[in-house]
Amino acid sequence: MLLENYISFTDWSFIPWIYNYDQISQVETVVVDEGKWSIEPETYVKVTFEDNRVLKVQKSLMGVSEFRKHLSQKAGRKFRKPTKRTK
Repeated sequence: MLLENYISFTDWSFIPWIYNYDQISQVETVVVDEGKWSIEPETYVKVTFEDNRVLKVQKSLMGVSEFRKHLSQKAGRKFRKPTKRTK
């Protein structure tokens, strides 16, 4: 969930993780090549927090540029130009 002051999500253990936007340490765009087999089904934004926990947001859930813009606005800082990594 993307809320006013924080991000909340669960992992496979269904434990809720709650982070303030200023706890984001890195944002990376990972481009998945559709012609190659990959565990990841599509391009996603990888958000890494200060404790190294990772949140992946698939482009089908929210557009990559829209999600990055939302994070920048809520965190009150610009993240570097999208790093694109091909899987």
